[in-house]
Amino acid sequence: MSQTNFKVLIIGGGIGGLCLAQGLKKVNVNVEVFERDKSSTDRPQGNRIHLRHDGLSALRECLSPELLSTVFTKDQHRGPEKPGMSLLSEQISEILRMDDPEGEENKPISRITLRKILLEGLSDIVHWNKRFVRYELSDDGQTVTAFFKDGTSASGSILVAADGANSTVRSQMLPHAQRVETGLVAIASRISITDETKHLIPVPDLLKSGPAIVMGPGGRSMLLATFYPPPNLDPSFSGEDKPYIMWSVGAMAHKWSPDLKNKSVDEQIEEVKFHTKTWHPMLRELIAHADKDNLAYVTVHTSVRVEPWESGRVTFVGDAIHSMTPFRGIGGSQALRDAANLCPVLINASRNDKDLFTDIHNYEAEMLKRGFKWVDASLNSMKMMHMDGWPAFFRNWGFRALNLWSNPSRVLFGPKKAEFDH
Repeated sequence: MSQTNFKVLIIGGGIGGLCLAQGLKKVNVNVEVFERDKSSTDRPQGNRIHLRHDGLSALRECLSPELLSTVFTKDQHRGPEKPGMSLLSEQISEILRMDDPEGEENKPISRITLRKILLEGLSDIVHWNKRFVRYELSDDGQTVTAFFKDGTSASGSILVAADGANSTVRSQMLPHAQRVETGLVAIASRISITDETKHLIPVPDLLKSGPAIVMGPGGRSMLLATFYPPPNLDPSFSGEDKPYIMWSVGAMAHKWSPDLKNKSVDEQIEEVKFHTKTWHPMLRELIAHADKDNLAYVTVHTSVRVEPWESGRVTFVGDAIHSMTPFRGIGGSQALRDAANLCPVLINASRNDKDLFTDIHNYEAEMLKRGFKWVDASLNSMKMMHMDGWPAFFRNWGFRALNLWSNPSRVLFGPKKAEFDH
């Protein structure tokens, strides 16, 4: 194939696919992105994510210096001096405080903002309302053609599946690659913080330093996280211009009513209240004031480890191949890292593709090893958070001992009083 005809087709316009497109466009590689949404605002993009070193270094590798700077200016979240995460009991006593290591990169950012940044300068590359149906390889194996629901098609040298956890590309190429339910079910809500609702926030100052997970009895959990927009937030780049608190109460499916998914919003709230009836009053009050318009029933899924396949003109990034539970907060960063690792492979192929399949094989081998390491780690964290009985007792005992060793002043003298003031 003439290198002047080399083209990359990216299926999916999430953060992984767009990061890859930016990296390729930066060096003038012919690339097109096909996104099923009708526009960038067609559907909600989820809550904020925390970009760790893998994700931030990927952005540095793929974005122009000018675009990279907007990641740190368009959504300048004012984080705490020592960000981290807290594990609490159902009476909101501290079990373990985990501060981020000194010097570790950690950038909280809105998914909406990040996606808008990654769309900058790609108006002639991203095609909206393109629902991928299938792909075909040419008889000579030199091109791959993507077909879309609207009857159109596009041909290129490489097709990159960045179409998320329910990847249609994966279903065709790797029908044996499974994404399964973990058994965990959660009810989640997001409440705007106003003068009328701010009293509902449990441990408000503690939550300003990062999310908290309540590990309750009976294998039940509650995630708590708050967001306060900075005063210099660019409203044109963010759908999050007001403060909010989000919470979710999770438990294994057999602990809920079998028909919970089909119950009314009021009935779902009542069931959450029933399962948390012995919890701290502040937590129960937050649940009782759930925003019914922002209540969601969530089933948590995870990918099943897949063996390497014969590399060719179709490959994957992010959740399309290694989707993970949210309990390590690392999925977004891993999708970006995939994009940054694949980018130089495709750049080299655009100049000389004689080693293309070997290079893609090497990319996929590293991607699978790294990606499924985090899939396993996030699943293990989920299981650990939802232990019951004696395993939960020993877990809490061990965490409290670790807290004493790593945070002796907090354990012996208590956290700063303001952190637990109502």
